[in-house]
Amino acid sequence: MSKKKQTPHDFRDGAGPVPAARHRNPDGSPGGWVAATATVAPTAFVGENAAVFGNAVVRDAAQVRDDARVSGAAQVRDDARVCGNAEVCDTARVCGNAEVCNTAWVCGNAQVFESARVFGDARVSGDARVAGTASVAGTAAVSGHARVAGGEVRGNDLFHAVLPGGLAVTLTTTHLAVGCQCLPLKTWDETWRSQLNCNSYYKPKVRDIRAVIATAAKVLGLKWRPPRVS
Repeated sequence: MSKKKQTPHDFRDGAGPVPAARHRNPDGSPGGWVAATATVAPTAFVGENAAVFGNAVVRDAAQVRDDARVSGAAQVRDDARVCGNAEVCDTARVCGNAEVCNTAWVCGNAQVFESARVFGDARVSGDARVAGTASVAGTAAVSGHARVAGGEVRGNDLFHAVLPGGLAVTLTTTHLAVGCQCLPLKTWDETWRSQLNCNSYYKPKVRDIRAVIATAAKVLGLKWRPPRVS
């Protein structure tokens, strides 16, 4: 952010008024409030009602529009967009052509990148990664070490994703498909280790597979969880 006269502004984060200034957008329009501790590049766009505070960084041609908020040590860069009432916080990163909008949150150490979208009331947290053309929507939650690189994760619906390397995972309320293996959930309980742990194709990916499936089961409201792996 270029040097400007600082004015106390309350970002409603519990820290009270802190030195801040309004960003000037590349098109000359007045932008939103940016804390003195945050960094917004002259090439970035910050909507008049948007806010960037804490030690957050918005750079390149990134856009923070509407009532969106970027805080903590979060980064929004490249051609990424954060809009609506969305929030990006903690050490999360949104980059590439990714978009976070509506009332979605991206927090923790999560990353949303490439052409991925997080919208609705979705949550992406922990060390989760959402990439490729993946969409996380509705009331879906992707957390932990989950990796979603394609397909759509939507609350109250079936779950489908393509993991890095092209492995497809689909979960419904009754069946789970991993690659070409589609079996009832009870059968997976009995054969999980033989189907995955003892299969050389899956073995390096077992923990990632389980993390994604466990997240999906929670989103779908299932009591069932995939067996833990050693």
